[in-house]
Amino acid sequence: MDWSDLAACRDVDPELFFPITSKGPGAFEIARARSVCRGCTVRPECLDWALDREILHGVWGGLCEEERMDILRSRRTRRADREYASELTGTADAGVRVSSLS
Repeated sequence: MDWSDLAACRDVDPELFFPITSKGPGAFEIARARSVCRGCTVRPECLDWALDREILHGVWGGLCEEERMDILRSRRTRRADREYASELTGTADAGVRVSSLS
């Protein structure tokens, strides 16, 4: 059994979760979709699934596109910071090794 088999949205019209815009009537649809997500037992799994695949459209795990994009940007920033720190550490270590051989 997959997490999606337990999703509260499985019997809801998928159109609700994919509004054309987040403004006007789309904002109302997003609110309705979030109300379905609010009571869902697999909401964290749904959100993780969408974030791992960088799905850009729709409401997943109770979050709209903009909210998920904020999380993805934050993840990318943290990953880039870790990579940069790792590069600095590697450069510093190489410099120590080279200078200690002289």
